[in-house]
Amino acid sequence: MNALRVVSETGAEPLDLAAAKIHLRVDGTDQDTLITSLITAARRQAEHFTRRALVRKSMVLVRDDFPAGALRLTVAPVVSVERVLYASAAGQTQELTGAQLQVDTHAEPGRVAPAAGTCWPAVFDELGAVQVEFAAGYADGAQPADIVAAIRLLLSHLYEHRESVIVGTSAMATPHGFESLLWPYRLFRED
Repeated sequence: MNALRVVSETGAEPLDLAAAKIHLRVDGTDQDTLITSLITAARRQAEHFTRRALVRKSMVLVRDDFPAGALRLTVAPVVSVERVLYASAAGQTQELTGAQLQVDTHAEPGRVAPAAGTCWPAVFDELGAVQVEFAAGYADGAQPADIVAAIRLLLSHLYEHRESVIVGTSAMATPHGFESLLWPYRLFRED
């Protein structure tokens, strides 16, 4: 079992308020709070679809045990792995850091493994025995242009249609083209 949790978000949104208001053709400040919340909602929807962190985040991946090989961090891009905590066979919390780990931030998603010539330690038989603390996300302004375009598209849709849009007999949650812009960036699960 894998559980991924966001501890904090520190990066700027891929689309700032001023650019969003120009895109939406909105003057004045009375809609600023709404537009800001819709930017965040659109970004989170893009993150959910692509399985990417579009802003810098501190994250924790919780697992019941170590895998046979490298541990996939399930999100991209991974910036760094801070530490790996685990419940030892004796039931005490232990920590792996730095030279005890190999970190692959180039893979998508990122991976972490024990240092060359070593293996993962034995863990206590309990749920959530392994926790990987890591940083992920694009640097401010470094998000791919297609992803930012998808966020603009969804932002416009959310701003104009503040409730579900019915097309035929089904509700349209996202506008046409949103997923098409994101497909090249989507990460697939290896369960």
